[in-house]
Formats: sequence, structure tokens, C-alpha cells
Amino acid sequence: MQAMRGIKLRLYPDEEQQAGIRLCCDASRFVWNKVLEHCESSHVLGLPMPRMFSEKRLLVPLKKAEPWLRDAESTSLHQSVMNVFKAYERAFKNVRLGRIVSKQRKDGKYHNKYGFPRYKSAKEHTQSY
Repeated sequence: MQAMRGIKLRLYPDEEQQAGIRLCCDASRFVWNKVLEHCESSHVLGLPMPRMFSEKRLLVPLKKAEPWLRDAESTSLHQSVMNVFKAYERAFKNVRLGRIVSKQRKDGKYHNKYGFPRYKSAKEHTQSY
């Protein structure tokens, strides 16, 4: 049997690389929130859930409306769209199976473990794309 090994390393990006990483995180969060807003508005209006590929096609007009998105990596933007739809699939699956569980966190707020996707904030500690 072959053992799997991993390497743990730390990166030290320079100022330009840090700006690029920050830009990708901001763009990814922006696209996540826009796609989530579009999905929620279609749900409120009683329309069917939009398809992932139609949402990916909306990235082009979004990049024209927001020029700073052109500087971000396109793969991170596409991955954000896919992540929103994966989160919705998980949420609907868990609703169907009856696994919605609310737990109270240490700060007193309730956390939906298997709930619907939420908007992302720039104030969150973990910025990722």
C-alpha cells in the first residue's frame, strides 16, 4: 500500500503579488454575491432556478460594467459561480432529507449548518477564492 505524503509550506508574496491575491479575493466575493442575488431574485419572482452556464455567460457583461473585474483571474470567477450552485444543491438536498440544523455559536448567534448560501462580506477573516 502506498502512503500519501504532503508538504506544508508558507508563501511570502511581495507587494504586487499580495495586491493580485487581494484583487482575486475581492472579485470572487463580488461575483459570488451577484450570482447569489440573481438566484434569490429569480426565486422570489417564482422563476425557475437559473442554470450555472447561463450565469457564467453573464460574467462578460458584468466585466464590461465593472472594469476592475477584468484584472482578476477568470478561473476564480468561474469557480465562484460553480461554488454558488454547489451550495444551493447541498442546501436543497439537505432540506429534502430534513437535515436543517440550527446551532447556537459561542457569540450567541445561530448558525445554520446545512442552510442556504449567504452573502460574503469583506470583513470576514478568511478571504479565499
